[in-house]
This record gives sequence, structure tokens and C-alpha cells, in this order.
Amino acid sequence: MAEQRLLIISRKYQKGSDVHQLFVAQIEGPEISGTVYQYELWLNNTEQKHKRINSGNAYEVRRAFITTLLDLHENGWSKQGAGSYGHPQGPFFDPAGL
Repeated sequence: MAEQRLLIISRKYQKGSDVHQLFVAQIEGPEISGTVYQYELWLNNTEQKHKRINSGNAYEVRRAFITTLLDLHENGWSKQGAGSYGHPQGPFFDPAGL
């Protein structure tokens, strides 16, 4: 069985012709024990791999997600979309609940 990526929450921001996409997912698979969350940042359909975080610490992943949202907002990026995927941890990662 291969590794599975279960999306939890996503956001899309645009500034000019540039597009940032942020994703938080839960990773599962036969080689993974416990709960592992993954944060990804994409710019113009290319993952910024140096920004990826894989961690069992949900607070670390949420902090990275929300910090990036604040940075984008403060730097003039416009929110273009939001995704919520019905994952039980969705409310924990959703900044609207803050």
C-alpha cells in the first residue's frame, strides 16, 4: 500500500500573475506510525520544497500555515480561494476559528 495524502485545508492567493497555494494534509502509510501532518507551499504550480514541513506536531504545522497566510495578506496578496475537505482536524487548522 502506498502513502496516502488526506487533504485537510488549503488556500490560494494571487498577486499579479503569481499564484501561491498552501496545503495542509495528513499523511498515512505502512511506513508511518502515529499521526503525521504535512504543510506545503506552491508558487505558480511549483512546490517550494524547502518550505515543506512533515511533523507529528500539529501546532508546528498550523503555525507555519497561519504565519504564511498573514505574510501573504500583509504583502498585498489577494485571497482567491479556500478549501476544506471534511477532515476531522479541519477546524483546528482553519484560521477563521481564531
